[in-house]
Amino acid sequence: YEVLIVDDASAEPASISLAAVTGVRFLRNDTNVGFVRSCNSGASLARGAILVFLNNDTIVTPGWLEALT
Repeated sequence: YEVLIVDDASAEPASISLAAVTGVRFLRNDTNVGFVRSCNSGASLARGAILVFLNNDTIVTPGWLEALT
């Protein structure tokens, strides 16, 4: 799997707080383009065949990812 975070021009860039996390790739938008356009930008860089998009206010529960397969 891979983790790709798209920062949609947040006031506090996600790359600052997640800089110590290994294996995470970042894409930062210069301006806020919205969730869907950010997803499309991330999808264009993703290497996987199956993509999962989560918004920053998503709360996941145990087993959430396995339930998708």
